Amino acid sequence: MWFAELEKFAADHKDDKIIGVQVALLDEALNQYKEIQATMAGYLGQGKFGMIGFFATRILHATGYIYGAKLLLEHALIAQKKIDEIGKDHFEYPYYAGKIASAKFFAHNLLPNVGMILRVIKEGDNSVMEIPEASYMLV
Repeated sequence: MWFAELEKFAADHKDDKIIGVQVALLDEALNQYKEIQATMAGYLGQGKFGMIGFFATRILHATGYIYGAKLLLEHALIAQKKIDEIGKDHFEYPYYAGKIASAKFFAHNLLPNVGMILRVIKEGDNSVMEIPEASYMLV
């Protein structure tokens, strides 16, 4: 359901003149998220159950980046519609222009973190979990 909602949003707005580029970034992040899920399923298949807890926070962050971007882009669409109604000379224009700018900023500057999270999860480095417990002791 969640993926279907995001995929529909991306398909419906990929050619939008205002946020089409950012929607493409959302679609890319969604595909990376699917790859994260596949990687985690692979770890489960290999019996590496500890990887689920180890990467849980990163997966939650990726989820937040994706859904946050979608919500901001929805707001940008609403803001653009309002700008089209009121014009650039209206006193509320800066508010709506800020909505669009913040959605674009988020898509370009925070949403790419999903790709970084994918890279970290695919590398699967859990060396901190393999050191002796005594390594955590204070001397």
